[in-house]
Amino acid sequence: MRKLLFFTALVLFLTVSCDVRDSGELLNNNGDSGNSGNTGDSGDTGDTGDTGDTGDSGDSGNSGDSGNSGKDKDDEVDDVDTGDSGDSGNTGDSGNTGNTGDSGDSGEDPITDETCGLHEGDTSVFGKVPALKPMQATDELGDSPTPEWVRLSWQSNPAISITVTWKTNDSSEGNMTKSTVLRVSEKDDMSDYLEINGSNGGKMKGSAHVLPYNGNYKTVHVAEICGLKPGTKYYYQVGSTDGTDEHFSDIYNFKTGPDPRDETHKFRYAVLGDSRGAAEKVAENLAKIIEEEAEFIVFTGDFVSDGKDQGDWNDFFNASKDSLPYIPIMAVHGNHEYNAQNYFAQFALPNNEHWYNFEYGNAIFVVLNDIAGGVVYSPISGQNGDLMKSDSIDSFQKDFLNQSYDIYSDKTWKFAAHHRPLYSE
Repeated sequence: MRKLLFFTALVLFLTVSCDVRDSGELLNNNGDSGNSGNTGDSGDTGDTGDTGDTGDSGDSGNSGDSGNSGKDKDDEVDDVDTGDSGDSGNTGDSGNTGNTGDSGDSGEDPITDETCGLHEGDTSVFGKVPALKPMQATDELGDSPTPEWVRLSWQSNPAISITVTWKTNDSSEGNMTKSTVLRVSEKDDMSDYLEINGSNGGKMKGSAHVLPYNGNYKTVHVAEICGLKPGTKYYYQVGSTDGTDEHFSDIYNFKTGPDPRDETHKFRYAVLGDSRGAAEKVAENLAKIIEEEAEFIVFTGDFVSDGKDQGDWNDFFNASKDSLPYIPIMAVHGNHEYNAQNYFAQFALPNNEHWYNFEYGNAIFVVLNDIAGGVVYSPISGQNGDLMKSDSIDSFQKDFLNQSYDIYSDKTWKFAAHHRPLYSE
């Protein structure tokens, strides 16, 4: 039997085994509305208060290699563009740099993902936006190279990779910090760390790039590392160096996803959304989610009130800066994001960043953009589509959804996440 759940703009702790419970006992809403956890300003469902039981992923779920993980994207969906990887560099012999080695347990073939290390950022059907076209990282330091707003996501197989995004608060294009470095270690003192930078990436190794400077969100850095061990706790730092001066973050940690071939692993994850102007409430929820040992978050859109206003994003990231470095967030586009450049610049996601899938344990997650109003709007047009349009999840996304479920038909759990409710009036 196909077990299929749709997430829209809800807030809940979800247990994939499938015990769904209300999360009101976690954080009580102190706002004005009577609904538990409602922080929005009416309109779209607007629950953000609670965090949700985050999903033991039941039994079974044999997956083989993975989607957006372990399978070549050409085998997944027709409209995926992974782009060129740039210079791959040598990662083999140097002590503290390069590939992390074999993944997977001894005696089994290592898990691979042919897309890992090759992501270019937004390469959507809307066309490549010059302001979102990544540039290869170098060893240049700008006038404010200290990392800020460190956050996690996945662009490839969660069992063997992690993507880290951060910003440096440089003052101008001429003073950009282009050095982008990710260091990862299994030891909490960061000894024997592995490093990804602008010169040693490539397929199944990693990548490091910066986005063109923007006066609103400044310099955005993105680094991905591949070949990690499944189900393993890692420590990491991000930052910049010119070979002499170093500017790195505190030491944070993350845990890779389970081996998708493990049929017994259970996991928990959180679903929340529609925070809009409630940055402090989101920060409370994120702290509670981490306390509840969720492994990742699906955020179903409307992070902010106005996705074109960087001030709203500043409030969101500043309020949650103590939690975001510890748990991956997989973002869903909401109508309050307005398909804005600010959204696409500040989240690193799989596929074209509008719709994508990722495999986690015995589940497949498909994220859709139901705010696009078809594919007639530019990501930076400031328009959010016709919210009543029945075919806003158009043929591209329908095909993507169906192909994803066909490829991962062996998964016990199949989830679709998008912003708008399936029914409301």
